[in-house]
Amino acid sequence: MRGRVRKDKDLEENINNRFPPGAGEGANGNAAVLGKPRHLKLIFKLLIGFGAGLVASGLAMIEPLIGILFMPAMLLCVLVGLLVYGLCDSPGLAAYCFAFELASALLGGAVYALAMLLALTLPLIAMALLDKRGTPFFKRMYLSLGIEVLGLIAALAAIVLIYRQNIGDLAVKLLNDSFASFSDEAKKSLVAFYKTLYTAMGVSLSYETGDELLAAVAAMLGDSVKQGLPAMLAIFAVINVLPGVKLCSVIRIKRNIPGETSEPLSSWRLPEQYITGLLLLLVTGLILYWTIGDGGAAALDTVLTVAMLAGFIQAFASFADRFGRAPMSKGFIIALAIISVLFATRLIPIYGMLSMLVGSRGLITGIVRRHNNNRPDRDEPF
Repeated sequence: MRGRVRKDKDLEENINNRFPPGAGEGANGNAAVLGKPRHLKLIFKLLIGFGAGLVASGLAMIEPLIGILFMPAMLLCVLVGLLVYGLCDSPGLAAYCFAFELASALLGGAVYALAMLLALTLPLIAMALLDKRGTPFFKRMYLSLGIEVLGLIAALAAIVLIYRQNIGDLAVKLLNDSFASFSDEAKKSLVAFYKTLYTAMGVSLSYETGDELLAAVAAMLGDSVKQGLPAMLAIFAVINVLPGVKLCSVIRIKRNIPGETSEPLSSWRLPEQYITGLLLLLVTGLILYWTIGDGGAAALDTVLTVAMLAGFIQAFASFADRFGRAPMSKGFIIALAIISVLFATRLIPIYGMLSMLVGSRGLITGIVRRHNNNRPDRDEPF
């Protein structure tokens, strides 16, 4: 009998050691499932990180046909780095950053490598440190977004200080120099790609030869950089950081990394103070547009872009909340979301902005609700 009691106590102690009370529980109940953390072997972490760094750096563009397949990784290089960290931890991220910097130096020289250090490598290291410190999910996500924006601004400032040249003109020069360095076969492939791309976009470029087409592409991209650089930075940061932090957290939760937390998309609605700040930014953008001309137009474009991105986030959070309560299968919800994005893209941010103001958790709705709750006599009309 004593032997059986002893076995039961040993079993209980073993369970408590592996599953201590309260472990793995987050404030939102969305923390990593308790269990043994799953890790890849170190060599695989390093290989995955190094390979992803080479691809995201644009080194694959040396062979245009192959490079086109990996172009999304170049546009989402910060997101790819966060995925590498989520899957391969710090060693994988270190290999990713090393490969990215090495390839950047080979492709663009020391100045380009410095710009990538400021815009990608240092922000990624800071985001990983936030995760290691156990920063709550939303705070980590928005801090990561701010870090990335500051990194991009620092990279542009360094380029301007070094070259003493306008970013738009410098972009045209760099693109033309890059196109000139390609072989004739590579140029043909690139010309074919740009013809297909701009035809699909409905953009007409005047050219007679392939070199003239590439020059026209460089000039058009340079003008776009001059007019919309701040908006481009905002879009780049948002589409990289927000899904990147979310996917990184989900991967690490699946791997049972201790202390890792995430938040469902349905809880991503913007708080009232963020909505108020966005409204103030819109008013400021309008004032600048009416008072200082071209600079004000760039500021207004940036503010409108930020508002559009915020509208998308709010809309997707609202959709996830509504659909999550509806008796629908996940497949049907995903199909409905894809159809909405394809056929109602312009309406999505408008819906999101209305949700910010008059939705169930909107700014105006909250003000009215608090006013009603604070009335001494609630039977009197509003």
